[in-house]
Amino acid sequence: MFAKIKLELICERNNTYTSSIDRFNQCNSIIEEAKIKLNEYSERLIVKQVNILRYLKKYQECIELIEIEMNSNGNKSYYKYYLQLISIYEDDLKDYVKVKEIFSKSIKIFPKNEIFWILYSKFEEFKNKFIIRSRSILDQGLNINFNNDKLWEERILLEIRNNNFNQGIKLLEKSLKIIPNSARLLRIRVNYLGKTLSQK
Repeated sequence: MFAKIKLELICERNNTYTSSIDRFNQCNSIIEEAKIKLNEYSERLIVKQVNILRYLKKYQECIELIEIEMNSNGNKSYYKYYLQLISIYEDDLKDYVKVKEIFSKSIKIFPKNEIFWILYSKFEEFKNKFIIRSRSILDQGLNINFNNDKLWEERILLEIRNNNFNQGIKLLEKSLKIIPNSARLLRIRVNYLGKTLSQK
């Protein structure tokens, strides 16, 4: 239905553009009109609109739009809104205090979604150079999601990246007892175990 409305709106307009900014501004206007015409619209539509606004460097509008959607119609549980906020504050606004605040909130709201644990850990490791905190975040995630091989993979690779090969091997052995048929974990064993043994 949205595609039909979008086409209708595009046809109503003069389709000549002077720049990519004009195109993105028109796309944003089309989405706004579609939201008015539709009684209900999906979270995906909001995500697309936020991406357009980010391209236009309208960061405060992005944040306001996401927060309005998060606080209306029970959309607090849509995890991509939190990912977008994190990305805006980290990549566009460089507000790392706010990034940590959103990560802390996200892991409480979505404890079973490994993406927040992984991204939060990498944020602490690479942006803040705080390895102990990075390790602690993944350990907390694994306490809740002990059979999640993505979290185990990240936990093991964290040790390997920081030259803690023996600890990496111990974690790999532990994880394979919990999830013995995980292709992710078996790949780590093939890729790294020989290297670590040769360094002893």
